[in-house]
Amino acid sequence: MTFKKIKTNIDPSKVNPPSKKEIDELLNLMVDQPFRSIGLTNKLNRIWFSDFDEHGLKNVIRFQLTKGLGAVFVFGKCFKFLPTISNSKRFINHKTDKSTTVHLFDYSSSVIIYKNFLQKKPLQLSVMNHSDLEKGLDIFVKKGIKEINDWFDNNSSVEDCISTTLIQINAGDKYALHWPDQNYVLSHLLSKTNDLKSRDYYLNKFLEGRRELLNKDMEAIIRKNLDVLANNMQ
Repeated sequence: MTFKKIKTNIDPSKVNPPSKKEIDELLNLMVDQPFRSIGLTNKLNRIWFSDFDEHGLKNVIRFQLTKGLGAVFVFGKCFKFLPTISNSKRFINHKTDKSTTVHLFDYSSSVIIYKNFLQKKPLQLSVMNHSDLEKGLDIFVKKGIKEINDWFDNNSSVEDCISTTLIQINAGDKYALHWPDQNYVLSHLLSKTNDLKSRDYYLNKFLEGRRELLNKDMEAIIRKNLDVLANNMQ
């Protein structure tokens, strides 16, 4: 995921990034309880997440540092039925707490906050110094968590997630990552709804240009897994 640098013409005298311990202490103090209040009752390092629901969907928020002394909360869905493909060309399942990941995502910098009726700006976090991060987290808790919880509510079913994935595919480069790939994610979601024609279309889009990178048996295994997923829904 690529993020723009959030500061320009930085005053060197103000650059004193908090340590890993200080960042973790601020996160524990400022966001743990608000995240629990929206159902993210589990935590692993800098990842907060819910339990899987009856559809195999889990809400996830992950804190990560970005370029330019910035930080972001990546939030989205983890799907129990969707294995990812590692660089070593093997499948990784995400059915346990330790394997929690974000398959369908958005990020806190896409949340727009309003200073008043006329002024608005993206929600941004800075780790230029301890004070900047603390202030940013305070704004995030007050104005960003509700937006994220609304996103969770609006993506509470497989059908909702299909709609969001299609929107992201049509949004261009904003959501274009090496991984997760929306076409791959969508092919699994469509298998869950037994829309096999659309599933094969998006799977083939994912496979275009990737066949040389995949293990020779990988494509066959992906197709078999998708068929099993669809058959389980019949």
